[in-house]
Amino acid sequence: MAHHPNHVARVLVKVALKPDTITYTQLGKALGRTGSNPGRGLGSDLDRCQDWLKKHDLPPLTVLVVQKSSGMPSPDGTFFGRTFGDLTDEEIAALQQECFEYAWTAGQLKALGLQPEKM
Repeated sequence: MAHHPNHVARVLVKVALKPDTITYTQLGKALGRTGSNPGRGLGSDLDRCQDWLKKHDLPPLTVLVVQKSSGMPSPDGTFFGRTFGDLTDEEIAALQQECFEYAWTAGQLKALGLQPEKM
C-alpha cells in the first residue's frame, strides 16, 4: 500500500524532533504495515516523500530512516540523484543534523497534522 508523502513526512518529523533515527521496520509499523517485515518495500514511499520535501523546501528527512544492522540509510536508497552508498558517513551525518536542527514553524507542523505543544 502506498502512503501519501506527507504521511511519511509526519512520522519522520516526529523522529527529527526527538532527535533520533528510525529503522525501516519501525517506519513500516508507524505507517500501519503489518507482517513479518513491515519495513520491506518502503523505497517508493520514501522516494515520493523525498520529492515532496524538496518541493516544499524542507530538510531531507528520508536520511533519518536507517538499517537496524548498520544504523545507516540503505546504500541503495537515493538522495536527490545520489545513492546513500555514494555519500560519506560525514555527509550522511551532516544531512541528519540538518534535519535535527531545522526550525519547524507551528504552521508547518499543523499542516502535517502535528500539534507543537504535544511534541
